[in-house]
Order: sequence, then C-alpha cells, then structure tokens
Amino acid sequence: NYAPAAAAIQMPAVDFDSSDPNSWRSRATLVLTPSQFNALPSGSSLTGIIFVNGSPADLHKDLTVTGVLVINGSFEIEKPAHLRILSPGGNQPSGLFARNSIEIENSTYVEGLVYASNYLEIEYDSDDTTGTLDVTVKGGIMGRQIRLSRDISGPVNILIEHDAGLISNVLT
Repeated sequence: NYAPAAAAIQMPAVDFDSSDPNSWRSRATLVLTPSQFNALPSGSSLTGIIFVNGSPADLHKDLTVTGVLVINGSFEIEKPAHLRILSPGGNQPSGLFARNSIEIENSTYVEGLVYASNYLEIEYDSDDTTGTLDVTVKGGIMGRQIRLSRDISGPVNILIEHDAGLISNVLT
C-alpha cells in the first residue's frame, strides 16, 4: 500500500569527509575505523554523529544509534543483526548514510534518512535474512539505484513513511 507520492526532490550530494567544517566527518561525535566499529559489542548504543572511515564487515549484531551512522564506504546488514537508528528530536539529524552502497537483509528501523550514493537494496536473502524481513524507515530513502527484492518467497514487511521534517534535519 502506498499514499500519493510526495513532491520529488533532486538527490543532493553529501559531503562525507572533506576538510569543510560541515562535512559529516568534521561534525562527527565519534570517528571509528572499520576495525573499531566491527569490535563494538552486540547491544551497543551510540549517540551523535558516528562516522566509520571505511567499509566495516557485514553487521551481524544488535546496534542502536541515536543520531546518524555515516559509513565512508559500503554497509551490509545481515542476520542476526537488528539495527535501530533513532531521531534525537528537535532539529538534530538522524539516519543511515553510505558513501557507496547499503544492503539491508535483516531487521532495520530508521527514523531519518537512508542515503546511499550508489545503490540501496532491501532484500530478503535466504542466506542472510532470519524469519521475516522487517524494515521500517520513517523519513525517507535516497539512492542512485533503489531495489526491493527477495530470492525466495520469504515473509517481508517493508514500511517507508515519508517525513519531510526528519529529512530536512539532515539535508539542511
């Protein structure tokens, strides 16, 4: 089911890591290498703008970020991962960004913008998905290519609910 389409906007370029004070790296609360990100224990909760400088291993754990998770590379979410990105409220940004691609293959909940400079794929993959693929995005999604797919007839629940306020907190 879908509601009437919101007005289209051009996909904006995102400054991931320049020396400009407004780049995501410059604004980051925490900058991690992929190894440091991979070493976070399951159940970790992070707050602020979390910048991972490279492509971490596929996510296989529970992780909550209140704010923005910025991946300066590609990012994949696989079983048994449960990723939650929460809005801190007010005019603070929230979302999941990747300089390259994002593949969501297990439970994900995002309040904010999901942005992939290359492709964004939400896929039920019998090798990487457990049970029902539950993906909720309250805000919006942007990608050069967006694909929703499944390799078998597994159960899929995808809700993408446009929220201009959550998107504008990121794009301003």
